[in-house]
Amino acid sequence: VEPLLDSLSIYSVEKTGGIMLPFMCLLLMLLYTETEMAMSYNINQHELLYYGLFAFYMIPFMSLFDSFILSSQELLYGWRVYDYFSYQRWRFANRESRWNLLAHVDESVTQSLQNLDLLCFSSQYYFILSIIALGFGTNMFGITICLRRKYNFLGDPVFPLIVTIVICCCELIALLCIYISNTDIDAISWGGIWKVTQLQGTMDDVIASKLAIGEGRQEDLEQERQELQALNSETFRHKFIEKNRPWVLQHLVELITPRSLQDVGPDGRPLVDYVREVYSNLMNVGEGVNRRADDRSDISSDDYSDDEEEKRRQWDRTPLEGNRLLIAQIWLQKARKRRVFTQAVTAVIEKRKEDHCSSCSRTLGSCKTLTAGLAWNGRFDPYAIDSLIKSFEDNYSPGESNPNLWKAFFRENARFSTICNICLDQMEQQKLHKNVRHVGAGVVTRPGDISSDDESDDQVLFDPVIVVRSSGEGRMMNKWMQAARAKLGGDFPRKSAMEQTERYLDRLKHRSKPPMTKANASEVEDIESNQGWGNVDLNEKEEFIIKQWLSEARHGAVTRFDKKADDIRSQLHGAIETLAVEDDWATGELRLEGNALKIEADQIAKKKVSSESQMTKQLEALRSDFELVAQEIDERRDEKRDELKTFLSQLGTLSQGKKESRTLELNKKIDDLQESYDNEESVDARAGYENETAALHSLAKTEMEAEDGQLQTKTNELTSQFADQSKVLDRELHSTLQAYERGCQTLREKKRKEYVYEESNWQKNVNGWLGTANRKLKAREREDLKNPVPSAKKARLEQRRTKKINDQADMG
Repeated sequence: VEPLLDSLSIYSVEKTGGIMLPFMCLLLMLLYTETEMAMSYNINQHELLYYGLFAFYMIPFMSLFDSFILSSQELLYGWRVYDYFSYQRWRFANRESRWNLLAHVDESVTQSLQNLDLLCFSSQYYFILSIIALGFGTNMFGITICLRRKYNFLGDPVFPLIVTIVICCCELIALLCIYISNTDIDAISWGGIWKVTQLQGTMDDVIASKLAIGEGRQEDLEQERQELQALNSETFRHKFIEKNRPWVLQHLVELITPRSLQDVGPDGRPLVDYVREVYSNLMNVGEGVNRRADDRSDISSDDYSDDEEEKRRQWDRTPLEGNRLLIAQIWLQKARKRRVFTQAVTAVIEKRKEDHCSSCSRTLGSCKTLTAGLAWNGRFDPYAIDSLIKSFEDNYSPGESNPNLWKAFFRENARFSTICNICLDQMEQQKLHKNVRHVGAGVVTRPGDISSDDESDDQVLFDPVIVVRSSGEGRMMNKWMQAARAKLGGDFPRKSAMEQTERYLDRLKHRSKPPMTKANASEVEDIESNQGWGNVDLNEKEEFIIKQWLSEARHGAVTRFDKKADDIRSQLHGAIETLAVEDDWATGELRLEGNALKIEADQIAKKKVSSESQMTKQLEALRSDFELVAQEIDERRDEKRDELKTFLSQLGTLSQGKKESRTLELNKKIDDLQESYDNEESVDARAGYENETAALHSLAKTEMEAEDGQLQTKTNELTSQFADQSKVLDRELHSTLQAYERGCQTLREKKRKEYVYEESNWQKNVNGWLGTANRKLKAREREDLKNPVPSAKKARLEQRRTKKINDQADMG
């Protein structure tokens, strides 16, 4: 229901928008000068009228096309659109409250669609859509007018008064609408809006009242009478329970309150036990317990007794927690998925049912029933659906449960088989006797199979196992030990038990690796063959050696295959030359088949040459693309290098300018100091002048060094940044080169595989033909030895064969 509900919600919104479009065009035409929206698109006021008429004119035609689209969706996805709309109309007509959003939601529907489902696509739903659409449209027009007129309504001192007046008007209009909707006016046959129909009694009473009064047409009355008869029949009620069992189980809890659970049920037991039994019966409705489809209903099953019923009632119903709960949830999810997937493809399986058994070819005249099922590995398998579900989950995802996707996958991968009841019984008998081993059966224990406690350390082959005494294994081993001690008799533990235990532990600590025997050597080889090597880190030389070896190995395989093809062609030509036209009476169509194989070989060779030329063109195209990309990367690297040089030059010039300006500034300060101290001849003034001059020189030197350091730092940063960008470009070039090499290799392998496939099939046919030709030629030679051909006839045959060979040589 949820996909249908989602699709219909989108369709209803679009349909409402299409109906509201003419009114919006009319409103836009009335507010033409205020909004200035149409003016921006050079649309005058009269043209807006045509837009509105066109939108109004398209409503019936779009509705017609929408009906075709809904019908197509109904056929494609299996949706019952008409039935769903009829059900929603009945729900809305029999709602409990006037405003349907106040009713209880259906929790079986997704939470985001519950309110939508509650509105039932009724007039209330479209009323909400219309109000929202008109509200958004008018708000947009109002904001547009304020923006066009540059009107700040928040700065208007009358704005609060306007808001108050609008709210009061809206409340008055709302009260007036509510009063009109609740008022009955008999003069105009007005009974209010969205009134709830009050039904007295049950649906049976409604139908019975219609039958008694005589409402409706005669056909409707007859149909309602049949429906009433069906409602009162046990068959209909059982079918209703079977079809609506999930819904009944889901809402069963709503019928029971905690206080009512303390009461006594109809059978005298507590109501809790009675409800549990009803729940169990509902779970088993339509399926039965331990019964087959062909069992008689008046004969009870031997596998189901009152004791088992009592055990089932006393089953532990403690809620699961932790891992047990997780395992149960996973099992339940897989079981539900298997059941849904099986029901989805049951009709497909039944359509593939044949008129005979696939195993024994029996028809319905020779057996009782024929059952259609799935096959796995060429044989009928009742559990093949599990393998298909596993393959489906591997191809898509374990959480994928789309039935349409599953059906498509099933039709593509499923293999079907039809089996009779006789073969099915034989399969069941084989399952019962499969892998059955009776107690004591097998190889008799020999004295050499039991080791002594005094044996060497090399015979200890097993690690110690720690078993908790409170566990099931511990209790079982303890019980076995007590029984063994009782059978042996005497006092336990023995006096030598401590020494034997210490000796055993000492052997475990110092045991060495067991010797490699032939048996376990083969096991080790099997284990090593099943183990993967994992990832191996290689340097450039090792990677180059491996690639070189792989290339040579591939080239050698190609060379050997081509040499084999040439040898087979030479053998074919030699065999065809030995077959003469006069010998067709003895060899049959062997010569014609050989000529056909020869023509096929020529076609394969021509196709190979054409494929190689085409592959060469494609490789050239890949090469040109790679060269363009490489050239682009080199250009980008050159641009980065030129930018670096330009920026470094600018930095150097800027730094040099700063140093020169600072030097001039300091020199000016020194000159000013010299002029100020020239008029003073005292020793202290002279010393002060020298100190300040030295300080200025030291400051100049420090600032120059700092400027040089900053320049060097920026230069290093830019150089490092260029190096990083160069590495990125190198990686891009390397990845492009790898993609080019992979593309070339993939193209070569694809063309090679096509050629090898055709050549292998041709070689297989030629080998079969050569075997047949050699056998017939040898048989012909033996007959010639037994019955030699007359010399004259033999000479004529030899002359014809020589002439044929010469003609072929002249043509070649």
